[in-house]
Amino acid sequence: MGAYVKVFAGAAGGAPKFYKDGYTDCLGTFDYASLNAKRSPLGSGGHLAVLLVTRESGAMVQVVPAPPLVREDLSKAEPDFAGAAPELPLPEPCGRNANADSFSGSSEGEEEGYGDEF
Repeated sequence: MGAYVKVFAGAAGGAPKFYKDGYTDCLGTFDYASLNAKRSPLGSGGHLAVLLVTRESGAMVQVVPAPPLVREDLSKAEPDFAGAAPELPLPEPCGRNANADSFSGSSEGEEEGYGDEF
């Protein structure tokens, strides 16, 4: 069973405010930093207080620095399209077509089945 996670955001000298909560996934991870908001309430120099609660182990609080607002390693990198893979032809669409009978093994005049071709 997953753990419950509740995150509060705060800046130096400011009152902490609710930021995000939820449960860990099947691997035990929880993305505590990202939000589905247009503007992040996190400021530079802020911190997050993460409350982690499990039935087996109880609760603990960990204070962590707020992640950077912009990932510098990706924002300044220029894409390299010179080594991109060549375009490959698209496969034939799936479904019934004129050649479908050659794969199903059905003979002329028999009713076509659905899912019983194998």
